[in-house]
Amino acid sequence: MWLLYCITVLLRLLLINLKGYIHPDEFFQSPEILGGEELLFNYKVNLPWEFADTTNPCRSILPPIIGSGLSFWILKTLSETIEWFNVTGNLLLIFPRITMFIYSLIIDYTVYDICKKMNLSGNSWLLFLYSTSWITLIFYTHPFSNTLESIVYSLFVLIYFKFSLKLNIRLLLLSII
Repeated sequence: MWLLYCITVLLRLLLINLKGYIHPDEFFQSPEILGGEELLFNYKVNLPWEFADTTNPCRSILPPIIGSGLSFWILKTLSETIEWFNVTGNLLLIFPRITMFIYSLIIDYTVYDICKKMNLSGNSWLLFLYSTSWITLIFYTHPFSNTLESIVYSLFVLIYFKFSLKLNIRLLLLSII
C-alpha cells in the first residue's frame, strides 16, 4: 500500500505542471499582490480590492506571504545571486505550487500519525485514500488561503490528539491513585 501512496504523491507533484487554473483567486489573492511594485518584484500589477486600501485592507497579507511570498523570495534571491538565473513566468507559476505541495505533505503526516495513534491497522490504506482525493491532488498544491487553513487545522488536530492521549493517561493514573 505504501507504493500506491508514493505513486499518488508523485502524481500530486506532476499535476503541479497543469497550466490552467482552478479559480482566479489563485492569482489575484496571492502571487499578484506579492509581485507588485512595493514588495518582491517590481511588476506592474492591479491590486485586488481586498488589498488596495493599504491602511485598512480587508484581508491579511499573511496567507499570501506564506503561500507565494516564500517562493517568490527564493526566486528573487536566486536571481540576484546567480548571474545566469532568470525569473520566468513559468517559474512564477510553478514555484508557489511546489511550495504548497511541500506544505501539503504536512497534512499527509498528520493523517498518518493520527491513524497510528488511534491504532488503526490500515493506516497506510487510509493515507492512500486521503491522497487520492481531488482536493488533495489538485487544490492542496495551489496557493489558496484555504489550503493553508487546512494545514493549520490538521496541525491543531494532531496537537489535540497528542495532548489528549497524554491527558487520558494522566487521568487514568490519578484515578488509580
